[in-house]
Amino acid sequence: MVVSGENMKKMVKSNQLELDDGDIDLLGFRMGMVPIYTWTKLIERLYEMQGEEAFDILFEVGKEHGQYAIDEIGKEHDIPRRQFLDQSLYTADVLGLGRFSLEKINFESGKIIYKIEDSPFKEEFENSDILSDLDREVDDLQRGMFHKVAECVLDSQVESRETHCTFKGDSYCRFVVERKEG
Repeated sequence: MVVSGENMKKMVKSNQLELDDGDIDLLGFRMGMVPIYTWTKLIERLYEMQGEEAFDILFEVGKEHGQYAIDEIGKEHDIPRRQFLDQSLYTADVLGLGRFSLEKINFESGKIIYKIEDSPFKEEFENSDILSDLDREVDDLQRGMFHKVAECVLDSQVESRETHCTFKGDSYCRFVVERKEG
């Protein structure tokens, strides 16, 4: 988790972050902090065992996390869909997954575009003997999370893709999520 001390104090003061006898609760989620290095090692082993299918697995796990966020935050607190999307982006930001921002949302056409800057995975993947030679977008976990959140926000099935990726040399990661036709 990449959070400044000042930001941490604000979160504790506003009850967004609760620390109690070894338990960490952040924005309603029970947390366990795992260094990005450890996440990278997990992804390396998964890739060694499953090949390209590892990224399909990460996407599916991301969707499961997105559903968890929907069930635990969105539905429980009955917040408006735009607010839920903003809260989801903020939560990912606070969790240290990069700086998330919403570029575009159009409920009528069913399109959401968001981006991630300063993803901590880029540097770790570049330093990995196993992952550094990949020629693909690598943010399938994050794409999966917001794929599921977008289905909730747009109230329909969606398709999602990563169109820009820092790992491939872009200055940020961009994701386009669109309502499925038909």
